[in-house]
Amino acid sequence: MTTEHHGAEQADDASDDDGSSRALRRAWFGVAVLAVAMAGLLVGTGFDLGSLFGGDDPPDPLAGLDEIDWSTGVVVAGDEHDGVGADMVLAVGGDDARCVGIRTDPGDEPAPVRCGLDGFINRWDDPQAQATVLSDYFGFLDEVVVADGDGTWTNVLAGAVSPQVVRVTAHLGDGGEYSFVTRNEGGWFVAVLPASITDPDVETGELLNGPVELDLYDDEGNRITVIDLTRPPEFL
Repeated sequence: MTTEHHGAEQADDASDDDGSSRALRRAWFGVAVLAVAMAGLLVGTGFDLGSLFGGDDPPDPLAGLDEIDWSTGVVVAGDEHDGVGADMVLAVGGDDARCVGIRTDPGDEPAPVRCGLDGFINRWDDPQAQATVLSDYFGFLDEVVVADGDGTWTNVLAGAVSPQVVRVTAHLGDGGEYSFVTRNEGGWFVAVLPASITDPDVETGELLNGPVELDLYDDEGNRITVIDLTRPPEFL
């Protein structure tokens, strides 16, 4: 899956999966995941996991992360940009929770990102799930920091949207934009952000201009909804 700045779509469809995977593996540069900058949806944005999953007891996105059996792992999404690649791996964690992690080398164990207590990480893992409000088209977004070994950083967006969403435009805190294709049966996505549009903290690599809004588009180019990452989802 390739990505371009300012709205250009990635070329990504089911027939290209094998070729893209081989190309991605040729692009690995031995980078390593250093830290996960966001847990839950976005730290400090006021998102309520209960509003996304229903009920009074939302799943703990970190529960089970210390008991993941990565031998059960399956790659569900990947991306590459400027020689840096990242894969999202889905595996079984503690109490049979399904967990995702990010790896930047096919031979390394993924760095855990999140789990779902009931075995579902996003609503589309549940065959009975249906979107009832526009915010249901969005699952979660995690921001992952990657160190490339020479004191610079790579920033990765990882998450899930409804499989009906095929393109996302992320609006960054400094007014920048980045679009990427998410066409995936499970709604999973990974987007390696170009260094030219990121503003990482010099100490931690965490984005200072992190995403503040997401535009979700269908396969006909229609915008389904806008997700404001600075406040709880609007139930339209």
